[in-house]
Amino acid sequence: MISIFGRKDLGTGILHNRSNGRDGCSGYVFDEDEKQKRKNRMKNLPKENHPAFGKKRPDMSKIMSGDKNPMKNTKIAEKFSGKNSNWSKKWKVYFDDGRIMEFHSIRKWCLENNYDPSLVTKVCKGKYKKHKDIVKVEVL
Repeated sequence: MISIFGRKDLGTGILHNRSNGRDGCSGYVFDEDEKQKRKNRMKNLPKENHPAFGKKRPDMSKIMSGDKNPMKNTKIAEKFSGKNSNWSKKWKVYFDDGRIMEFHSIRKWCLENNYDPSLVTKVCKGKYKKHKDIVKVEVL
């Protein structure tokens, strides 16, 4: 392909390659003796070192079932969200009609009020000037 499109450094085309390719040994064909040596080497590997016979990973669906799953356990979920949480940030949202709202958990508020949480945070970071009627967002 390099010969077809040409190299930019030589002034013959558009590609930025610094060589004409063909480096390396792609397409090498092993003889039967080498193939047999490789097969024997793989057969003699201890099973615990072989990638296909490694230790089985624990079944995460069983481990995270019921009350152990923090997303389903209400006691744990309340600890990390809401007004009483140290993890929850307080947000101040300014609207184009002059209203100002303060609340915890931007994601929850956005979903309840039909806003896109990712776009609201982009307004906060200054990447977007506005999202629907929200013109400014601050983290308190």
